[in-house]
This record gives sequence, C-alpha cells and structure tokens, in this order.
Amino acid sequence: MREAAVMYGRLGPDYSGGDPHVADLLKRTYTKLREVDEGRQVLSGPVYTMPLPQMTTLYNQWIASLLWQVALVFTDGVIQLHYNEPELPQEIYNAADTLCDDAARATRQTTLVQARYAETGRAPLSQQRYLPQLPNNKMTYLGVWNACNEIINQVSEDLDMLTKLGVPARMAGIHAALTKVITTHATAAKALRADWQSTTMADNRTELTQELLTHTAAIFEAGQQLWAPYLVGQKFKEAIQKQKGPDELDLGFDPWILTDPRRKDVTKLTELIGFWESVTNRDAVPALAGEVEAARRSGAIRWRTNRGYTTIPWQSQFLVVRPVKLGGSVFEPGQLCAYYPARKGAEVTVEVRRAGAVRGILELLGATTACQQGAV
Repeated sequence: MREAAVMYGRLGPDYSGGDPHVADLLKRTYTKLREVDEGRQVLSGPVYTMPLPQMTTLYNQWIASLLWQVALVFTDGVIQLHYNEPELPQEIYNAADTLCDDAARATRQTTLVQARYAETGRAPLSQQRYLPQLPNNKMTYLGVWNACNEIINQVSEDLDMLTKLGVPARMAGIHAALTKVITTHATAAKALRADWQSTTMADNRTELTQELLTHTAAIFEAGQQLWAPYLVGQKFKEAIQKQKGPDELDLGFDPWILTDPRRKDVTKLTELIGFWESVTNRDAVPALAGEVEAARRSGAIRWRTNRGYTTIPWQSQFLVVRPVKLGGSVFEPGQLCAYYPARKGAEVTVEVRRAGAVRGILELLGATTACQQGAV
C-alpha cells in the first residue's frame, strides 16, 4: 500500500500533512481486495451445473472481489483528477467511501454465506445486484471511466475462462445469450475507448463516460448471471431440469460400450445417460469391456444371435467357447455370460455374470429353434 500511495504526491499518506481521507481509501481498497482475492475458491469446472449452495458461495466471492476492484480504480481515477489540489474534495471522498462501504457489505455477506455453507451444506441464494453508484461529472469522470472499464474487462475475461471450462449442452442456450450481451456491449465500449483517446476535454470525456455507464450496467448484470446462472430465472430452471447430456457425465468412454451394436438406438440416449448416472463403478467399466472384447476377438466367447437383452443397457449375450476369465470370474465352455447391472437400491454396479448354459446342439451352434423364433 505504501508503494502505491507515494504516487499521489501531496494527496498521499506519505506526504507530510497528507490527506487522511486518501490514506483511508487507499488502505481500505488495497488491503481488502488482497484479502478477498486470497480467500477465493479455485474454479475447476463449469459453474452451470454445480450445486446451488456452492454456486452462490462462488458468486458472492466474485462480487466482493469485483466491488473492491471498482472502489480501487475509482479512487485512483479521482485522485489523478485532483492530483494538484491540497486535499480531496469531500464529495469525492464520499463517493469513493460509498463504494468501499458497498464492497465491505458484500465481503461480510460472503463470509456469512461461506460459514453457512461450511456448517450446513446450504447457502441462501443471492439476488441480482444493480451497478454500484458511480456519480459521473467533471470532478469524477476519470474514476467512473476506470470503474466501468474494470467491470467490462473483468466480465469479458470471466466469459473466456468459463467458456474454456466447458458449457453443458443443456446450458448452451443460456450461455449463448449471455455471450451475446457481453460481446455486444464490450464492442460498443471499445468504440467509446477510441473516442476517449481522441479528446482531452473534460466535457467530452464526461459524456463518453455517461454512455459507457449504460453498457457497463448490461455487462455487470450478465456477468452476475455467468457466475450465478439461477439469476436468469425460468430459463435456468427449465435447463437444469433437463436430462444431463453425455458431456456432463465425463465418462471418458463411449456410453454405448455395453450395448449390443445391433441394438444401439440413439433415440434412447436419454435413458442410457440415466443408467450411467446410477453406475457406481464406472471407472472399472472400460477395463471390463476390454476383457470381454479381447475374449470375443480371440474366439473364447462369441455373440449369440437374437439373444441380446431388451432392458437397459441392452447388452449382448455371449456363448463361452473356451475357458475364459472375465471380471475375476471363470467361465467354462457351453456356459452363457453377459454384462449384468447389479442393483442395490438406487445404485448399480456393472459385472459379468453367468446367464445360463446351452441346452442342445442348436443353441450351441447359435441357431434359432422353432420355439425361440419369437425371442428378441
């Protein structure tokens, strides 16, 4: 804080008889912003589908950090405008102090939400916030300009980061709408920056800042909805109630891995996703499927024609031709085996189990007898 403060000359706290108002603002903004940022949760996945208590906790951390950033750059801007004055005008200090108070309240709210979440696993959902009070006039325009650009730049960076982390298919519409709002207003802001550079007149820059405030308000609203999508309202409710897509399961393998290739029906993908959500040993499935496929390719087992299962996951039935070990179990020639979803309550584990034995030469050969012609 001391290194930054000396930049403000007579207004800085290091100057003998420096303005105590400036010292107070600098201490609050630099210190608190650092404290808030150090306590922020590291984001490792999409915000859209995380549990609501975790989402609102993350949102509160974000909003507190952003409001301290706004207070800091506003203070920096107004001090630059009044650099050669003996002290900061009282109304300017009041405006900066109001921003600090707003950020401080947001920080206390964040602490409360985090404590509630840690204690109960729940957290109150936050409400949409309005753009902070940024009084724009010839005495403050540089501070307001800085604050607006800080918000626009931060939300634009957040949009890029959250997009790279991945957007679930069922949330694509919401994300696209927020992206459009942010990019449209950010483009307008870029044009205003070019106009800002072409003039040094306070009247012109105050007018440009007033126009920038409109775009900033829209981006501030969209930024909040990026971090707390429930603020979108009904559209988020509808999206979150949709069946998860395969992109959200993060299986790491083809969801049809257990399905008989002759029974694969893409119109049943929703049912299949529901099945995989209940499987508790998903990490072991690829290795198990690999054993089965290797046994089939080697001729140790073979598909049974017209003997696939009609229930999810629509798996094949196999005839054991040579002794083989699958999933820790040994199967002998003439036995039948198949993937078996073992259910225990709402949970499912995938195993390979015996499914009977052939009863005659026709079954051994895989032929269909008259009494079996209706089998699926």
